Amino acid sequence: MLSANGRKGGLKNVDTMHFIFKATDGRIARVSGAYTGPCNPTPVTPK
Repeated sequence: MLSANGRKGGLKNVDTMHFIFKATDGRIARVSGAYTGPCNPTPVTPK
């Protein structure tokens, strides 16, 4: 899946992932991630 942010940046390849996991006890989790997510608006200063 190509995100709108990636498309806007000119990417042509998939940059977003969605995974669904199921534990042996039946619990289900959905995990998502994107390589081109919007930047954090707060600058991070290394200590």
